[in-house]
Amino acid sequence: MSFQDIQVSLGLAAGALGVIDYLLYARSILRGKTRPNAATWVGTAAVWFVALLSYVLVGARDTLWFVIASTAGSFLVAALSLRHGVKWQRSDFVCLTGAAGAGALGFLTESPLNALYAAMGVDFLAFFPTVAKTWRHPDWEEGFPWVVTVAASLLTVTAVALPWEAEIAAYPVYLLVMNSLILALIYRPKVQLSLARLFRQS
Repeated sequence: MSFQDIQVSLGLAAGALGVIDYLLYARSILRGKTRPNAATWVGTAAVWFVALLSYVLVGARDTLWFVIASTAGSFLVAALSLRHGVKWQRSDFVCLTGAAGAGALGFLTESPLNALYAAMGVDFLAFFPTVAKTWRHPDWEEGFPWVVTVAASLLTVTAVALPWEAEIAAYPVYLLVMNSLILALIYRPKVQLSLARLFRQS
């Protein structure tokens, strides 16, 4: 099997995990185990749509399945968040306003790479409310869907590991970092409790 075949397989696996992840997350919302932040998912859905267009323009192929799955999944979660999500805060509107501004700058550029970087900036601003919520209330996010998300992100990064192209690799690397951050925040209380018990026994 050639390296290109491996990349294709990793990209398809990441896309499949992406679909499973969003279905798990939607189920978690409907079961009341997750209280999503609507601002994050409304912004994220828009970002994924822009990212999908940018990836098509720059010629991405091996990572495209993950982006397609994430675009569809984000719109699904955004719709559920509007009904089942946490109450909107003033900071949510501030973040979305900043995200809209960054998105507008991205649309004005003629460079697909600059548009992709702008999309990353939008995503960060949209993602911030969920980071803040999970820091304060880690029990409002179920861990397992995020484990699957991190796995899918890692597969996507691996699929673009070689040859390294910034316009294709930048967004998967960014997503791996951000998703890993959320996962760490979810399990932070359990890790702290385990460490406290360990120190008491030592």
